[in-house]
Amino acid sequence: MTFEEAAALRGDLFPKPVYLVGIFHVTAAGQTRMVLRQDGLRNVRLVVDLAAGLKVPPEGTTVRRNADLPFIVENVQLGPDGQITVYAIDKGSWFLDKAER
Repeated sequence: MTFEEAAALRGDLFPKPVYLVGIFHVTAAGQTRMVLRQDGLRNVRLVVDLAAGLKVPPEGTTVRRNADLPFIVENVQLGPDGQITVYAIDKGSWFLDKAER
């Protein structure tokens, strides 16, 4: 599913798992969470919780996800200001690893 398609969803009850692919830019990073945005979708942000032990990339990093390593969407919320927040998890990936390759 594209980021734009995921942004059209609401809530956390989906009939089947929602996998998110695309190219994103890290706009904020914490210890176990990162906020991503995608070009052309100013009112949509992606908040990703990382699996234990994964290293969060620094702000400004470009993150690419494909069907082999998608984010898993858990919830989509529309804020009162029109901001859409997509919440997802990352179970592990090639760019965020314990060995810091």
